[in-house]
Amino acid sequence: MLIPILLGFALILSTGIVLENLNPEFLRTSKTSLLINVLPTGSDVLLNGTVVGVTPLNLSLQPGRYKLRINRNNYIPYETTVVLRAGQRVTIEYHLHYMTNVQYVASEASLPLWENYNTLFYVNMPDNAITQYLLTGEKKMVAEMPDLILSLENCLNYILVQHYASEDLGMVEEILAVEIDTGKVFELGTGDIAPMPVSEECESYLLGFPLQEEGGDSIVWRGKPDGLFQPVSLEGLSNALPAQSIAWSADGQWFQIQRSESVHIWHYDGAVFTYAFQIEPAFDAVWSPNGARLVYMHQDGTIYYVNNPEKPDQKIVSSNGMLPLRWMPDGKQVVFTTYNPTDGGSAFWAVDVETGNRTLLADSSMILGRVVDFAISPDGLKIAYVNDLEQLWILVLGE
Repeated sequence: MLIPILLGFALILSTGIVLENLNPEFLRTSKTSLLINVLPTGSDVLLNGTVVGVTPLNLSLQPGRYKLRINRNNYIPYETTVVLRAGQRVTIEYHLHYMTNVQYVASEASLPLWENYNTLFYVNMPDNAITQYLLTGEKKMVAEMPDLILSLENCLNYILVQHYASEDLGMVEEILAVEIDTGKVFELGTGDIAPMPVSEECESYLLGFPLQEEGGDSIVWRGKPDGLFQPVSLEGLSNALPAQSIAWSADGQWFQIQRSESVHIWHYDGAVFTYAFQIEPAFDAVWSPNGARLVYMHQDGTIYYVNNPEKPDQKIVSSNGMLPLRWMPDGKQVVFTTYNPTDGGSAFWAVDVETGNRTLLADSSMILGRVVDFAISPDGLKIAYVNDLEQLWILVLGE
């Protein structure tokens, strides 16, 4: 039988193993080193049940066996036993995992779009229908489209739809506005679309239709879903044509055109567009929720961050990512995915754009297939994603 003997500040067992009770004086005079480098930073470190600091943490300890536990709210705790020998330096590196679960929604689905924290829209591909999904499990068809749907955008009580439309000369990209409550459809025009509300009710907004051929100086119109559009002049347009896609910053002060491997940025003061700068090479440039920050991906998978669009200094925040990029609602973290060909799954990551610290939200053992598109709910606690098997899932974070 093991008989513990209390001796000074250590509990010594007959096995010869020392279980430190973590007296501060004892920590200062010990001779082994334990470096705990666990992400996310600021996680609580417990040794033998006592909190001794937060990560990253470097401790000097007496030789012995220690029970290590790392805690953080909404993360699965990490526990291990560490054996330290005299003169040894031990490093613990680990990513805490979010407490997550995955919910299946639908097959043959695409283009997830959140309306609010518990309501999701997506395209039911067999019927080519915009479908509303409640987290309670209820589904409702909002509108059925005659041709392939290319993109969906939120505009409060409308969903703006880009789809292929059949015409005498072939297929064209047509823009529609679908009223959510009634399913009523308004035809807006042809081309790509990037809505920027200029009223809180989204009754009036700016649309962009990128031209596929050079020439002309206007691709932006002001109007309403059921009204007429007036052209707005855009200087320096020829530098950004032919355009592939367009987007607004959330505050409506910045407008961008993606052309091949470059992104062209304009500043908008409410009346006039002024050409600001160009980033190259760049893919999938995405504005933060407050419109003050921009992230984009290099062709090698490196993620860059522009803190101030008026002084576009660039900073590397992460590497080896895959498109698309999405901001968390707080505007501090960007979410991206990586793919593991060994197990055929994807991992979700969140990176802090200021510090570069990465948090693993879900590893590839949880996420089946390669993620091709995803959307983050307004509360930042759910990710709706579509994989290469055309399955729609919801990843619930922090529960």
